[in-house]
Amino acid sequence: MLQIKCWAEPYNYNDAFHAFSHNRLFIVRKKDTCIAFMSYRFEQYDIEGHISLAEVEESYRNKGVGTYMLSQAINYFRRNGAMVVTLYAVNEGSERHALRNGFIHFSKVFDNQTWMMFPLCNVREQNFTSDFRLVVWDNVTGNTQGKPTMSWALDDDLFEKPILAYCHYDWTMAIYNNGEYIRIDKVKYFPIYDSESGFIYAEYLDDIMPNHSPTRPF
Repeated sequence: MLQIKCWAEPYNYNDAFHAFSHNRLFIVRKKDTCIAFMSYRFEQYDIEGHISLAEVEESYRNKGVGTYMLSQAINYFRRNGAMVVTLYAVNEGSERHALRNGFIHFSKVFDNQTWMMFPLCNVREQNFTSDFRLVVWDNVTGNTQGKPTMSWALDDDLFEKPILAYCHYDWTMAIYNNGEYIRIDKVKYFPIYDSESGFIYAEYLDDIMPNHSPTRPF
């Protein structure tokens, strides 16, 4: 029996039992012995692939087994259309491992734990200088006084580099157009927000502004 000791905080452990019953496990065996496993799931709409728990038997650690499982999971999610892979409540040792394998941090509200993501597409970089942008203020509702914490240019096609980011549903989002903010609203009221995963994803400008015109207020 492989004892669970690492990767995630204890509240993720119950997911391992559900994974067994729903065939959501990667298992690494040596002969007839399980030496490692990883549980995973797709969130609704398949935007987010989530790795909920992973464990490698102690004598096989630092031998590439965890890296192999992580790469297999990432490839599985990519083949099946996910846009991002996430890790929640990551402990210190697993955080270092994830960073070495390309994961980055992202924030969640009301939580002091470590949350990480691995984008599966060539996502759009932050841009705070364009005259036409999508902007987000985190941890505020209806307040646009301070500088936005996230911002992406909308002045070219998004298809090559879509917008992908975690946003809490009550944060504030707006369109910035030539010196003024238009369509100021909560993130949850924008069609690009996936309420199940908590991510915004925009591949086309019409996803954000149906029948858009850069000069038309909402």
